[in-house]
This record gives sequence, structure tokens and C-alpha cells, in this order.
Amino acid sequence: MVDSIGFSREGNQLGIFEYDERIKHTILSVILDFFDKNKDEALVFLCSTEEGRARHRSILFSRWYHEISSDIKLYQPDKLFRRIGLYGGLLVHKDNTGKYEKINAFYRSINALFPDGVEEAGVSVSIEEIIAPYKERPL
Repeated sequence: MVDSIGFSREGNQLGIFEYDERIKHTILSVILDFFDKNKDEALVFLCSTEEGRARHRSILFSRWYHEISSDIKLYQPDKLFRRIGLYGGLLVHKDNTGKYEKINAFYRSINALFPDGVEEAGVSVSIEEIIAPYKERPL
């Protein structure tokens, strides 16, 4: 089983971007709490494409990720995501007893969604080319 969680902005008008440090602390707290209680689970996240800011959200999340415990590993098929404008990833605790199965399931799901690579998005690249570096990455 792979869980997902969502956050959304409320209140501010669209187009007004104010950085609030509390948002970072809230999101990181939720993630750390999740893995404290669920070491054998995984968490999939996707960055909202609202206002064309998915890439920015992904960069910000990656920056936050590097501030938290190294016990949580992040897997992002960046090449695919950049080419189709979709940003997100998989978070897995390093002590997850089923981490290899979850990581493989994550990439198999991507392969099922894009069986011919991302040609349908106007880019000719195979899914194997995209995920090869992640298959070989040590956990």
C-alpha cells in the first residue's frame, strides 16, 4: 500500500505568493510523524500544477527534504516529470522492510501511465532511459 496526502492553499488571492515558514514546518512535521508511525509504508506526492508553479513547488519541497532526517529517502523521476510538466516523487523510510517492492511499484506505475515513454507529450524517450539511474541508486 502506498499512501498520499494533499495540502492546498486557502485565503490568499491567486497570483499572490507569500512565503510562510509555518507551511514548511507543518508539511515536514506531517511527513516525519507519518514515518515515525509507518516505517513500512511509502508516501507518494505530486506538486500542484496550479498557476504553472509545479516546478517551483518541487524545488521548494526538495530544499525542505534536505533539511529532514536522512532516514527518509526521496525518489523522483525528474527527467520524465520535467518533460511533461509533472512534479512529485516517492518517499520511503530507509528501514522500510518492503522498500524495494514499493520503489519498483512506483516506477511500474509510471511505466503503465507512459508505456511508450513520453512520446505522447511530444518527447521521444523511453521509460527505461528515464528510470535507469534510479534503479541503480543505492538505498
